[in-house]
Amino acid sequence: MKIVEALPTYGVHYYAVKDKQGLPWWLGISYKGIGQYDLQDKVKPRKLFQWKQLENLYFREKKFAVEVHDPRRISVSRRTFGQSGLFVQTWYANSSLIKSIWVMAISQHQFYLERKQSKQKFLQPEA
Repeated sequence: MKIVEALPTYGVHYYAVKDKQGLPWWLGISYKGIGQYDLQDKVKPRKLFQWKQLENLYFREKKFAVEVHDPRRISVSRRTFGQSGLFVQTWYANSSLIKSIWVMAISQHQFYLERKQSKQKFLQPEA
């Protein structure tokens, strides 16, 4: 099982989306986070947003968005990005697919949190 878990595409659920410019991408969602992949390459994400970087996930009609905390991106004024270091990444698809993406993202984030918690319990010495 460890060998399979180490594969780069293990547990990734792919969805065909478009960005703001209308360019097509694969959006890959897994316990590691949300990746944006080139159409020709589902192995190495062009961008990877780890769960610990994400502040919020939301959808509305044909738009799925994530608020990403980027410590390298500090705003000069709070109006630039809202909260300091936050930016919004958006993708588009039909409304039923967007809702499915959101549901999968919430489920994978929950799995990430449970996995993290179980690892911490496993590593703690018993009193």
